[in-house]
Amino acid sequence: VNATKRIATPAQLELQGQAGGGVKSLYDIYTISADTASGDIIEMSKIPHGARVVDARIVFTDLDCSGGTIDVGWEVGAAATEAADTDGLLADVDVTSAGSISSFEDQSSRPGQAKVFAEPVQAIITLDGDCDATSGTISLEILYVID
Repeated sequence: VNATKRIATPAQLELQGQAGGGVKSLYDIYTISADTASGDIIEMSKIPHGARVVDARIVFTDLDCSGGTIDVGWEVGAAATEAADTDGLLADVDVTSAGSISSFEDQSSRPGQAKVFAEPVQAIITLDGDCDATSGTISLEILYVID
């Protein structure tokens, strides 16, 4: 508990991102220009070294999916310090209707919440299922602290 660290003798410091750091936002938008296939990976913003993820949110237009979902996670880092986790931020987000918003609060499992990244990683969206939209957008926002 951070409160006990502050009053300990000698005082101990909280970890990076635990002491009232300012929330930063990574925002990226992908415009669909052709039919997508199950297993397609969309590369979004890079999550910086030292980022402690607070939340991830996704908004999308109608992707014309029948039972389709999308996952949001990250690829393995360049130094392989961070392992890939293709659904580490959001898993099985239902994309069968337009304008849906999903965030950590909509997830039963949140492996990426409060995770501190030891190296920069590529945020990715993986399409799971048959989505037939040939136009539209997918917007991703990742909130994090790094101070």
